[in-house]
Amino acid sequence: ALGGGTVHLSAARDGAHWRIEVADDGLGFESAEAARLFDKFYRPGDEMRRRTAGTGLGLYIVKKFVEEHGGRVRAASDGPGRGATFRVWWPATEEQAA
Repeated sequence: ALGGGTVHLSAARDGAHWRIEVADDGLGFESAEAARLFDKFYRPGDEMRRRTAGTGLGLYIVKKFVEEHGGRVRAASDGPGRGATFRVWWPATEEQAA
């Protein structure tokens, strides 16, 4: 069933970056789809069986925003129904790096 679930958020220094992690116990995805999740208009799954709304732009926008600021973003999942983890490496400011 859709809805509910748990989301965990964490942040920590990782060298010259802040690593921000968002993990959930939701829908998940096939590991082979991880990189494609950030493609414009891409939505995993079968359009004919889709139960969720969306345009496929959210993660595309996140990736562009993060990269424009010198960071990077990655997604991982242990498979459908097993949740997902999204990690962002955001550059620390000069004051934070010292």
